[in-house]
Parts: sequence; structure tokens; C-alpha cells
Amino acid sequence: MLRRGRQVLRHGAELVLGGRCRFVVPLVLIMSARLCGSLWTYAKSIQDGVFQTPWMNLWGETLEPRWLYLFMAWDTSWYVSLAHSLSFESTFFPGYPFMIRLLAELVRNYWLAAFMIAFALGLASLPVFQAIAEAYMDRAEALGSTIIMSFFPYIFLFTTVAYSEALFLLAVLSSWYLHLKNKSVPAVFCSVLAALTKTYGVLIILPMFLDSVTKRRWREALLTSVPVLVVVIIILPYTHKDLLTLLTLELNTATWAVSRETLGNFWFRDYIVPVFTSSRPMSFFHFFHAYALAFIALAGYLAINSVKVDWRLGIYSIAMFAVVLMFGYTNGLVRYTSFIFPIWLSFKTKNVVALALAAILFYVHSLVLWNQFLWAPYPM
Repeated sequence: MLRRGRQVLRHGAELVLGGRCRFVVPLVLIMSARLCGSLWTYAKSIQDGVFQTPWMNLWGETLEPRWLYLFMAWDTSWYVSLAHSLSFESTFFPGYPFMIRLLAELVRNYWLAAFMIAFALGLASLPVFQAIAEAYMDRAEALGSTIIMSFFPYIFLFTTVAYSEALFLLAVLSSWYLHLKNKSVPAVFCSVLAALTKTYGVLIILPMFLDSVTKRRWREALLTSVPVLVVVIIILPYTHKDLLTLLTLELNTATWAVSRETLGNFWFRDYIVPVFTSSRPMSFFHFFHAYALAFIALAGYLAINSVKVDWRLGIYSIAMFAVVLMFGYTNGLVRYTSFIFPIWLSFKTKNVVALALAAILFYVHSLVLWNQFLWAPYPM
């Protein structure tokens, strides 16, 4: 009986992994989790018999349909406002607001457009990541890595709510996938989109450029510099800030008021100094930051370890990790480092230690993140 059961499981696995339906498995799982999470969040948001979220009292207009509040958060109002005005003098880059504006012309609802883009692109990023993973590991391990990445709380949350992370993730993944397929022009187009979505989106050209240079594809190497020119031409004329200030503030989109006070030492000030200095109170170093620091250390290790997966992606991971660590504000470090996609290629099924650490951090961050995001006045 046990032997027959093993045979059935083996044949089932071969059937799933042997066809294109293997790309559907993460989509079904994540859609089910999003549905359950939305229903749970809705139930938790009932106060005195009335559906209520922290965002209902912050915005001047009432959202219709009201269930959209489940997928809105603090920065969503900025994206929608920029989509209305098409003015990019604030710290957010124009990629996501511009797409909201385009879709809103069809659905006649900016908030619904913001939700639809983020939700759909978050799903679309999964098969692209899985296809990339299959270039570095077998199909079973690629499927496992995709599931681990998609269910990590920060990836799960910020590709579900109406934020720009879903567009950024899909853009960088598509850039590298198309580059691996030797489709230079579409790859550069996606890298331009990544650069117009996030400050650090432009870093995806680094592995593409290095690969082209090592292969002596000079025309292709020159083509990969296009995103830098596009960002300079499109972004800078719309802002009165100097470049360094713009880059710093955009990385700290949730912390406008404090991001100007210092540069490049948030992690040092808030993690290291309170531990080794008795003169500074440790009020800011609570248990969330202890677990956040553990994940940041793990992310740094995985960024370096990704060199073993692909030296080009390793350089990209290390560069992006350094940029986030230097410019990112404390509450955003885990969020930003989670979207360094090559680190998830290190989570092979045979890497027992990495999987164990991921399980622990997953559980802890699930509890902390949902509590912080749903009930704190300023989410991470």
C-alpha cells in the first residue's frame, strides 16, 4: 500500500513537472493564500459591525467599491495622486503612476486601476521567476524556490497591495529572462521600466552589461546603457531636488520627514549603536528589529552566495544589497532586500540550513508584518 502510494506521488510529480502546468502550481497556491488572507483581513477589520481600516480616515475621498480598502495602504494615495497630476516632483518614480493613469482611462477608477496593476503583475512575476530558476536548477527545485519566494511575507504583501513593488519585480525579472534568451531590445525595454519604477531598478543593467562585455557584444553592451539615459532625461527635469537627494528620498518613500536628517547610517544608528552604547536609549531597538537584523544578515549572505549561482547575478545582488543598506531607512531594509530576486535562487531544496532559517524568519515576520501593516498608523 505504501509502495503504491509512493508510485502515485512520483507519477503525479512527473506529470506536473513534465508539462507547462508546473507554472500554474505557484499561481494557484498564491491566489488561494491571497483569497484567504483577504477574507481574514476583512474579518479582522470589522469594528462594531462595520468594515473599517486605518486608511478610511486618511483620504479625502471614499473608495468604491469599498473592498478596495483591503488592498490600499499609505503610499497608494501618493501613487494615485501622481497618476492624476502626472507631476513627478515628489520622491516616487513615474513608472507605476503612469501605468495607473493609462489603465484608469479604461476602467474609470484610479484606485481600482492601482489595485489591478499591482495584483496582476505580482502574479505575472511568478512564472517568470520560475523560468529563470529552471535555468540554474532542476524543475522541482525551481518550483520550490518560486513557492518560497512568493510566500515570503514581504514579497506576498507588497505584490498584493497597490504598491510599485510588483511592477518593479516583474520588470527586473523580465529583463534578465529576456537577456538570457538573447532578446536584447525587449530586455532593455523592461530594464527601462524597472529604472522608471524604483531608484535601484537601474542596477539590473549591471549584469546585462557585464555579460555583453565578456562576450564581446559591444553593440549590445552599449544598448544596455539606455535606461541610465532615459532616467536622466525623464526624471531630472521633473524635480527641483539634486540627484543624491532624489535617490535617497525615493528609497525612503515611507519616511519623508526623517530621511533628510542623515545619510547612509540608519542601520548603524538604529541597530549597532543602541547595543554598544549605554548613553543612547534602546527604545527604537525592539524585537521586530532584532528579527529584521537577522533577515538582513541572511539576505547579505545569500546575496554573496548568489555568485555561485551566476556570477553576473551575484554582482547585481551585492550591488543592490549595498545600495539598500547605504540609503535605506531602518523600517524599509527588510522590504527592499526581499526584492533582490537572485537571493531566492539560493533556496534549493537540498539547502537544509537555508530552508530552516527561512521557515523561522517566515513565521516571525508573518506575525510582525501583518500586525504592523494592518494596525500601525505608518506601515513599513
